[in-house]
Amino acid sequence: MFQKSVKAALLMLLFSISLLAHPHLFIDVSARFVINDSGLDGIQVLWEIDDMNSAMMVEHYDRNSDGVFDESERAEIEKVFNNLSMYNYYTTVEVDGRGYDFGRVENFVPSITHQSRIQYAFFIPVSVSFDVKESKEITITFSDPEIYTAFFLDKNLIQATSDESFSTDLSFRTRNFAETIVLEIFRSAD
Repeated sequence: MFQKSVKAALLMLLFSISLLAHPHLFIDVSARFVINDSGLDGIQVLWEIDDMNSAMMVEHYDRNSDGVFDESERAEIEKVFNNLSMYNYYTTVEVDGRGYDFGRVENFVPSITHQSRIQYAFFIPVSVSFDVKESKEITITFSDPEIYTAFFLDKNLIQATSDESFSTDLSFRTRNFAETIVLEIFRSAD
């Protein structure tokens, strides 16, 4: 009887350990909400990949080892990055609580920093226009539901730029274990 109990406990322990997913890739995120004279134009995003994964990627993609991605190296990385479109680039955008389908990201540029870390810069097109004295809440969350990639917001580098016709308020929440950027935009009278 004791042996059966020990075996059952070990099986339960092994099964529960296999269920615990954990990240293999760590990404620091900075973002800038771009607001033009009619409203939100989109979000300029910068992902900086952790040291270990960056080292492996530099070794694989920087074939001439010059510390810079040339045109063919960038094209190969972009091809791999575009596969993330199947997962919406691990990005959820909402406007006033409703999902926003931004399609594909634009202006993707991979680079290597002076610290040999990989950076991905890209633009998420989110076109939201405003009427006079109207406000909207824009939220953006970077998360991998399978928890293989962990995203960390660099809150000091989350910004909203606009002219005097808009006022903005940035805040952060946690939703489903992921940090969410919340931007409230208010258009004042012309």
